[in-house]
Amino acid sequence: MSNLDLKRLRTELDKIDDSMLELLSNRFDISLQIAEVKKENELQVFQPKREAQLINNKSNLGNEYGLDKKFVKELWMNQKINKKSF
Repeated sequence: MSNLDLKRLRTELDKIDDSMLELLSNRFDISLQIAEVKKENELQVFQPKREAQLINNKSNLGNEYGLDKKFVKELWMNQKINKKSF
């Protein structure tokens, strides 16, 4: 592999990383909006059954993409605690 190939691959990876960060930020913003709607409608903000179902579904989907289920679960759990912790 030449240095040019390495540079091109790193550039592609950097673009993917940037997109991932933007998507995570957008996801968090929408999550906050959902929480606000739930509060306005006096609905329980945290729904353990929904979260368990979501994590299970995403772990299975990640597995289809060749990702370890435990990794996907941890990623999902960690991404909730962010956006400067509210």
